[in-house]
Amino acid sequence: KMFGILIPGKEIMTNFEEYDGFWAMDLENPSEINVLGFYLNVPIADDTMGASLYISKPPHETAELDFIGAVANTRPSDIFHTGWAVDPSVNIHSSIKLVVKPEPQQARGQARVAREHKIAGRAERVEPHHPAVCDESGEEPLQLHGELQHKHEQRYHTAGARECLQQVVRQVHNEV
Repeated sequence: KMFGILIPGKEIMTNFEEYDGFWAMDLENPSEINVLGFYLNVPIADDTMGASLYISKPPHETAELDFIGAVANTRPSDIFHTGWAVDPSVNIHSSIKLVVKPEPQQARGQARVAREHKIAGRAERVEPHHPAVCDESGEEPLQLHGELQHKHEQRYHTAGARECLQQVVRQVHNEV
């Protein structure tokens, strides 16, 4: 097993199936996964290459791959915040596929930029004063995690929106 996935509270997963030039495995209940670790079990023979992690949403035959992150010999493990709980293109599915592809480091950088643009687009759809985000009624507020939280903060600079975001950040930190 060349690499593995670690999801808090679950057993380590290394059951990737090998295909022609990539590896894949099913991942159940993606909406429940806020963070995952991706790591190399053995060094990659070519130091210019890395292992890029993607998701494929149903139907897998026609699905585009969405970049999650990458590892390489210089950084053999990493932790990624998924944002799947608030991503309707993912959280509607009971199962997705994790796909690993060997790629040159330059391609991994381009995929990372594309992912950041997609995350920024999701953040723009969240209203800064929406009751689901800043509800003082005691109901659970919308939880923003990782990069989505960061992009949300970058997009809304008004004092009221910043206070709202600080409430969300405090809620997230209290749950972690």
